[in-house]
Amino acid sequence: MPSVNLKVDGDVTTQWDTVVPGPNHWEAIDEGTTLGGNIPDDADYIETVTVADVDEFTVEATPPNTDTVSQVVVNLRGQIDDSAATARIQVDLFHSSGTPVTGNPKYVTGTNFGGYGVLGEYALTWSGLTLTKVQADSLQVRKTFLAS
Repeated sequence: MPSVNLKVDGDVTTQWDTVVPGPNHWEAIDEGTTLGGNIPDDADYIETVTVADVDEFTVEATPPNTDTVSQVVVNLRGQIDDSAATARIQVDLFHSSGTPVTGNPKYVTGTNFGGYGVLGEYALTWSGLTLTKVQADSLQVRKTFLAS
C-alpha cells in the first residue's frame, strides 16, 4: 500500500479553545473531508484564536494488508478568518515516540482553503516515506495555530 489517508481517532493534546459539541476534539473532526472520500459535518468543529495552541491526535490503524507506506495524506477542512494577522496552521506528522516524519512542518493558510473566511479543503502530503505497518500505525498529527 503505497499511500494512506489519515483519519484521526483520538486526542493526545487539546489546547484549541473551542470544541463543538465536545468534549472530545477528535470526534469534532473525525469524519474527514470530501478529499478523503467522506461526507464532512460542519455542525461539529474545533477552533482557536490563541497563538501557539496545539491539538494532537492519534490516527486510525492502516489496513491489515499494509506492508510499506510510501506516502501519507492529511486532508483538512476549515477556514482561517484572521487575514490581518496572516494566520496559519502548522501541521506536523510524527510517531508516538516523538520522532518527526520527513517533510515536517507543513503550513496551511486561508488562501489554501480558497481565501480568508472561506470554508474549504486542503490536502497535505508527505512523500518518499518507507514506513512499516507498525510505524504507520504509530503516527500522530499535530496542528498548531500560528500568526506572523
